[in-house]
Amino acid sequence: MYGCSEDGFWDKGSWYARLKHFDNFAIEGNADTIGGTAAAAVGTGIAAHAALSAVKRAQDKKENV
Repeated sequence: MYGCSEDGFWDKGSWYARLKHFDNFAIEGNADTIGGTAAAAVGTGIAAHAALSAVKRAQDKKENV
């Protein structure tokens, strides 16, 4: 191997080693929180879209009768 994937390139460390932690950041906790929040937001958006579509469909049906 050679180049940027070579062991010891730049900082004598592996590009593929998992970082244990950063001193001032809880990276894993933040990633889980952000992912959960994003999933909840998407779910809420889908539910709101479905509800508004149903209301619009009912109004259109009522107007066409």
